[in-house]
Amino acid sequence: MASARLVLMLFLAGIVAPALAAPAPALTTCQAVAKALNVSVTGTTVFCPTNEAFAEFAEDLGLKGPKAVDQLLALAKANPATFKTVLSYHVTKGVVPASALKDGATIATLLPKETLKVAVDGKDVELVHPEVDIDGDDADDKDADDHGDDHGDEIVSVDQTFEGPYRPSFSTYIVHGIDHVMVPKSAATAVQKLRAGVLSTAKAPAATVGRRLLA
Repeated sequence: MASARLVLMLFLAGIVAPALAAPAPALTTCQAVAKALNVSVTGTTVFCPTNEAFAEFAEDLGLKGPKAVDQLLALAKANPATFKTVLSYHVTKGVVPASALKDGATIATLLPKETLKVAVDGKDVELVHPEVDIDGDDADDKDADDHGDDHGDEIVSVDQTFEGPYRPSFSTYIVHGIDHVMVPKSAATAVQKLRAGVLSTAKAPAATVGRRLLA
């Protein structure tokens, strides 16, 4: 009985997460990218692409196969400036819980003059930003949504950290999971060049693949 009371007290204090809380999508790739780039998330809010979103991004860059995400991490380490710019587009200063994400709100990212907008439709919350073409075929990148030339990416989990649920009394940052990797306009050309390099490497003789991928 005493242990039950202790668990209840810890739960009310925010130390023990609710047992029935829905598990958040895996965010380990986002954490690995931040670590690889030596990016501190303390004092920030991270709109973190899920593992699935990073896998799709890897495919968009032309990386294929079961080790595509590992290759993406290697690409991030070899091109830190480009990937830091992309990651910075997913971060805002200050800890912003889900309850503060209001429809029409503008979010200042870590990139000067590159912002995100919040769009709320019932229980669905999206981050709206300009559509960016990374594959050279702009027509294929236009999504049939309600944002015109902009694109909305859905927030699929809220109030997390890389260690578990966000706890106001203890956590120094907060993470919300999103279903897509957002590419800012300021990184569009660099990401296009990375993709071209990956595709060129894929066509190269096997002996040169590793060297050219990390060049």
